[in-house]
Formats: sequence, structure tokens, C-alpha cells
Amino acid sequence: MKPILVILLQLFFLFNFAQLSPMLKGKVSCARFLKSTTCVVLSEDEAFNNQLIYSFEQSWNITPVKFISIEEFKATISNTELSFVYINEFNVMGNKKEIGALALFNGGFTDTDFYLHSCLAYVPYDNWGIEKELADIDKRLPAMVFQLQETVSLIYEFDISGNNENAITRQLTKIYNERAGVLKDKTLLIDVKYKSLKITSIDQLAKTYKYAFEFVSSEEIKKAVDSKDPTKAILSSSFNLHKCNQVFNCSTYEVVFCELEVYDVFTQSSLDKFDFGDMEELSSCVKKSKAN
Repeated sequence: MKPILVILLQLFFLFNFAQLSPMLKGKVSCARFLKSTTCVVLSEDEAFNNQLIYSFEQSWNITPVKFISIEEFKATISNTELSFVYINEFNVMGNKKEIGALALFNGGFTDTDFYLHSCLAYVPYDNWGIEKELADIDKRLPAMVFQLQETVSLIYEFDISGNNENAITRQLTKIYNERAGVLKDKTLLIDVKYKSLKITSIDQLAKTYKYAFEFVSSEEIKKAVDSKDPTKAILSSSFNLHKCNQVFNCSTYEVVFCELEVYDVFTQSSLDKFDFGDMEELSSCVKKSKAN
């Protein structure tokens, strides 16, 4: 079983979680981004916009930021001196279904209707499951914003590149999962909705994951994220065309575990559960990591 941040893997099925550079331009594209002003595209939901602005104020420090309307976005998307952060349900080449994501990309497009693999990086959300509405991701939005910028920072800092998307994925996943040891001393918070909709077996989870975990409400997750609670971490699983399991540290917002699975077009296997294999992978990474 082969995440954080995001991934492009097979044939036409391109997948990136907040941890990839699908354009494979690596440091060159990141360098252009770092010289840009980042335009954050606001939605039509005022309450969500307030949370988005708050999240950037709390978590973004890599480029200057300004907030723009969708009309301004359409008018400036071709400007190569700008970069954009846009939350939307994006097309994926080779499939009619869409992946919800907070996406980052350099300017230079001719219109706003583009494929997800055109982005520098993105953080997916569970638009096929419990995060169908923008309000559903409020609870972890500050962490998503941080993770989006950290992806680019890691690619630039470590000059991450490769001949294919798998190579980039492996390098980023390795960095994230080497951090997993911090979970030994934290309580892993899991949205209570996962109990009935995502976790295949709570008993199996308890037997496999030997560290503290707790099922809590969305409000409790938001409280832990906003307060940067040093005793907590959050499990976030996005199930759509791909499965992206990640755990992030509440005190830093860093991804400390990432595990990805790609939809198999031939078997059409389901990727909508946090199953035994996922539990084993998480537990193994925590046990092996020397981070604390």
C-alpha cells in the first residue's frame, strides 16, 4: 500500500495532495511562485471567506497576499507575476468526477477552467463524503493553508524532483512520515462522523493503533486547531478518486503522516474507508519514527 501534501500516478489519472508538484518543474516553478504576489480567491460564502482570511493571517508567510473576487480572478489569471490560491472542485484528466481541493498555481492560464494537475500543489478535502460544503472544512482550514505553503517550501528547500510523479511523491511522503513519532505523545482526534462512515472497525483500530485516540465533534477539532493544542493531532481522510490519509500536528500544522491510494480504473475498487491496511501503515510509521 502505498500519502500530504496531494498525486499523479497512473496513466491519465493524475493525483496530487498538498504535497506534490504535478507539473514536475520542481524548483523552477517554485522559484517563480516565491517572487509572486499570491491572490486568494474568495467565494460567495461570506462566513467561509472570513475563515479563509483568518487562516491566511495565521498560517501564510511565504509570499505577499491579497484577496480577490472571482471576477478579478478571471481577469488576472493570465498574469505571470501573480500566483493564486483557489478552492474548488477540479477536473481530473481521464475522469468526469471532480476532486475538491485548496489549490495553488502560478499565473499564466487563459481561463479558470483547468485540470487539477496544472497546480503547483493542493490540499484535498472530502467533497464526496463529510466535507461536501465549504463550511465543512472550516475546522481545519488554517492547517490546510499552512500545508499548502509547506509543500512548495519543501520542494524548493530540498530541490525535490524526479522523472515521474511517483518519485516526487516518495520523497515528500518520506519527509512527512519521518515525523510520525510525535504521535506517541499526542491524542489523535478523529471526527465522530468517521465512526459510522469511514472507520471499517473501531475494535481493529484500537488493537492496531497503540497510542491515544478519541472520536470528537467537528467543534472540538476546530478548537484544537485554532488553539494549536500541543497535546493533539488530527486525522484527516479525503476519499474521492483517490484516498489521501493524513495526520497533522495541531501545534505546528505540519503533516506527520501521509498515505495514499489511487483509484484503480480496472477493478474500480472502493477508496471510501479508513481500513485495516491504513491502520497498519499509520501504526508502523509511528513506531519506526525517531521524531519526538
